Amino acid sequence: GSAFDGASGQYTCPVTGIYLFSITVGLSAGDRLRLQLKSSVNSVVPELTRGSTAHDALDTISRPILLPCEAGEKIGLKLLNGKITGDSTDMLSSFAGF
Repeated sequence: GSAFDGASGQYTCPVTGIYLFSITVGLSAGDRLRLQLKSSVNSVVPELTRGSTAHDALDTISRPILLPCEAGEKIGLKLLNGKITGDSTDMLSSFAGF
């Protein structure tokens, strides 16, 4: 659908309900990463913190998150610490909501 805005990286919830957000992020071997699911309405949102378990290559971390949302609420990701690895060629990172 049209709920995801690629320019802003935000998902706009079309109706009030419980949404499933899927996050996959690439990181380099030995790196640590801290992400927060960011909401335009709620101040309490989940965080994802993890270090890479790879010793000499790229790694990914994935997490599904259930979140109650209001109609029109915008959800996005905020990088708090670390560095996201990947680009449009290797497709290591993704963010989806439904």
